[in-house]
Amino acid sequence: MKLKINLVKNQVPEQVDLPRPILRKRRIALFGAIILSVALLVLPLAYIFHIMKKPNLQLPQITKKTEKPKESKKIARNLVVKPQKRVEKPKETPEEKKLKVAPPKPEKSPNKVSSKKPTKKQKIAENKEIEEIKKEVKSKPVFSIALEFESIPKRIEVQNETEVKIPPLPDVFKIKPQKKKKRVKKTPPFYLVTIKTIRAKKLESFLRKKKIKYTKKSLIVKSGFRYDVYVGGFYSYPAVVQFAKALKEKKYNIYAIKNINLLYFVCIDRNIGLKKREAYYKAWSKTRFRIIFIKKPQKVKMYVFTFTTTRRSIIYSLKRMGFYPIIKLVKNGA
Repeated sequence: MKLKINLVKNQVPEQVDLPRPILRKRRIALFGAIILSVALLVLPLAYIFHIMKKPNLQLPQITKKTEKPKESKKIARNLVVKPQKRVEKPKETPEEKKLKVAPPKPEKSPNKVSSKKPTKKQKIAENKEIEEIKKEVKSKPVFSIALEFESIPKRIEVQNETEVKIPPLPDVFKIKPQKKKKRVKKTPPFYLVTIKTIRAKKLESFLRKKKIKYTKKSLIVKSGFRYDVYVGGFYSYPAVVQFAKALKEKKYNIYAIKNINLLYFVCIDRNIGLKKREAYYKAWSKTRFRIIFIKKPQKVKMYVFTFTTTRRSIIYSLKRMGFYPIIKLVKNGA
């Protein structure tokens, strides 16, 4: 089965039943709103009528734009000048003319405007002046600052009272300027230098370059010992000769054959130093042959140079060159 229900007729309410307290509140709110609107309109109207009743006060009027005054030509057309009758004056006698004094001429007021109509040229000139003034106003700044400096007066120096009252001091009490003492140059010290060396030529060339006078002496001095090397130790001479031939084949130098302590030896080297002597001893001590070193004192020719100088730089340069100077300080140049 199907049910058809008309909602418009059956279910929509036609009237609303509101309670009485709600209706009262609505009515009070409507009456309050109407009273407030009336009060707000009445108050400004009453204030305006109160102002209008006063004699001196009037309502503010709306200002209109001022129109420019019309030109003088239109005003002159509307004006009508009435002609006046000419009244003839009685002729004056010569005596009255003498007594009569000419009245002072009235001064022209600067602000008086001439009644004559301005010509076209005057109008053009006035327009030009107005345009020039406008250009100057535009070109000039809005404001300008000008500073003016007054001439500052010179300061007047006033002497103190003490300076004026105190008399000048006599020359005795014045401080005299002292002369500066001249510094006495100290004489540099003299050095007596002695050098012992074998290299005489090198030292002489150095002293000549420095232009130093010197004295030279030669001495023969013992400078250690030198050694001759003998090898062998044979009883017969023929055996030593064969031994010498064998050494030559080994590229040894044969200097001499000598009998030492009833034994024959061959000299293979002369004037050697200690280092070479030790080397020979190590090599021949391992063999069955004997080795003997004969000592000989060595004599060397030594040169002694003496000179004086005041420059320590020369002494330092001599030490760098490998010389050993003996220095003595000479007091007062003596």
